[in-house]
Amino acid sequence: MDNTLEPRLALHPSVVNCLTPNQRNELLEQYNSDINQLYYAFPKLQRIDIEKTYQLCGRNLNNTVTELVKLQKEKDKKEEKNQQQEHKELPKEENVNVHDVGNDNTIKYQPPKILMPLFPLPRKEEEDITKTEKGDDLEKTLPPSNMEEQEVILTESQEKEFNNETEQKEIKELIQTKLKYDVQININGNDCMITASFDRNERFKNNFLQIVDRYNENLVKDKREIGKSISFVWKLILEDGEYELQYFDSEHSTSITLNQIDVNPVKMIVSKQSEELIVYLSQGPIDKVSWVGLYTVDGPIGRKYIHYQDTKGMVDNIIHIPLQPNDKGLFICRAFSNNNSVGGFLSSQYFTLGDSNQIEVE
Repeated sequence: MDNTLEPRLALHPSVVNCLTPNQRNELLEQYNSDINQLYYAFPKLQRIDIEKTYQLCGRNLNNTVTELVKLQKEKDKKEEKNQQQEHKELPKEENVNVHDVGNDNTIKYQPPKILMPLFPLPRKEEEDITKTEKGDDLEKTLPPSNMEEQEVILTESQEKEFNNETEQKEIKELIQTKLKYDVQININGNDCMITASFDRNERFKNNFLQIVDRYNENLVKDKREIGKSISFVWKLILEDGEYELQYFDSEHSTSITLNQIDVNPVKMIVSKQSEELIVYLSQGPIDKVSWVGLYTVDGPIGRKYIHYQDTKGMVDNIIHIPLQPNDKGLFICRAFSNNNSVGGFLSSQYFTLGDSNQIEVE
């Protein structure tokens, strides 16, 4: 495959998120135009899978193309297997129930019971039939492009998302099972001391420990390579907030969480009143809170940002977050520090200060 494709905007999420909404939209438009090159190169793959593979490969184009080639081969094998299965299940054509109606003419008659399946159809075939029926209904009312998008949302996209999550989960569980370590964390104000010890096999690997923001693991606060020092004491200073201590496995390019680290977090209580959420900041560094974001708790891709409310004009440590008509489900509120705030989005100097209780909006 030609490797001369133009790479898309290789910007760190923290850089993109600190832009104003208008600047952010402009970048996203360029982002979509660049990623279209991969869509054309792999027409059988779904856009969401190409996008996720690009992210997992660290936005490296060559690595992304390699992984997409593997996905394409798996998809081709799966389609070939389904075609073979369908071919086996087709009823054999038999020259039965042929009657002579005169004048050298014949008519073939099949009893209605022959049209019924003689054995349960596989689940995959049922989904295909349902998908076809829905497609026929949508074709009468929607343009072809809308019909195609609806099919992806209902079937293939969700299935692939689930498979990718399952694969990542299995890899993390395998790492967690094989990893031998002992970690002790001591917090004194903003001073953090981590005492770590690992198995001697770590000497021959390029793995490391990292402190990441609990909201976004792409916001790495600090890291420490394990290498030959399989036993060490790591001292660092952390801002008030919520963090995770992660072990990063270089071979699989994935990380697992060893411990959570709380440094004087903000405590919040959220309740619903009429068409808004009432967020009460009860304790912690409340004066450092710049804005509170609303996030979904469940969903195939985890917590998703909805909207936010800043602390300007806050009275009695209470923030009002208006709800939109589509804001339904289970939510959580998260407070962020006011360090280097830009447009209400995370910058490299932003820190998660605390989470609220979960609340369901019907």
